Amino acid sequence: MITRRTLVLTLMLALGLTAAVSSANAEPSQSYYRTHALNSLDYRVAETLVWAICRSLGSTENAPCKVSEATNHKVVVLGSDEAHAAIVQMLSERDPAGKPAQRFEVTLVGVTGNRASAGSRIDAPAHIRNALEGLKELMQDAEFEVLAAGWVRTSEQGEIRLEDADENGYRIQLDYRSRRTGLERTELQVVVTATNSTNNPNLRDLLQTSLSIFVGETVVVGSSTSRVTDSPAIVLLLTARD
Repeated sequence: MITRRTLVLTLMLALGLTAAVSSANAEPSQSYYRTHALNSLDYRVAETLVWAICRSLGSTENAPCKVSEATNHKVVVLGSDEAHAAIVQMLSERDPAGKPAQRFEVTLVGVTGNRASAGSRIDAPAHIRNALEGLKELMQDAEFEVLAAGWVRTSEQGEIRLEDADENGYRIQLDYRSRRTGLERTELQVVVTATNSTNNPNLRDLLQTSLSIFVGETVVVGSSTSRVTDSPAIVLLLTARD
């Protein structure tokens, strides 16, 4: 009985000693997790570029390199010092901090019901006419007229004041929130607030909305109806210029 116990204890000590020796000989991992912030670069593009870096450096058992998570504005990577340094360098070239100033065109269009002139072409640039085509399908009896237009350039918040032929004033504020680059087209996130900047009781505050718009695109931001029957509704168009 004593012999068996002695054998078991000896075996357990031997196994423990072997595990300790193996643990002592194992090399610590050279990789660690790090979150890399993204400013404008699309996370899908960033993920692809990081995987390319991992492939170029090689991913080993002691120095694994992989993307753990990729979402808007960040990519989480398991990698070595060399891998993280390469990622930082890549992002400094492809994703510089801060948004570049963006130029926006703001156009106010009046909409009146006029069956006699329905279907007539609006006297406006082609990108404005194209943006209104969808509204024409919904408002077949409507006539469109450009009331005022202007430009604003901003990297954060900007404001433009417009005035139509009847001296009605408008204030349009843009909050340029973010910019996503790297894909085929550059996408912008913008908050638009439009108000009537005079005390004219015939017009009310127009709208406030957030939207996505691609550079080079013209979109219908929204519309506001007048309190007076004979006064036109107002449609606000936004163009993100190259």
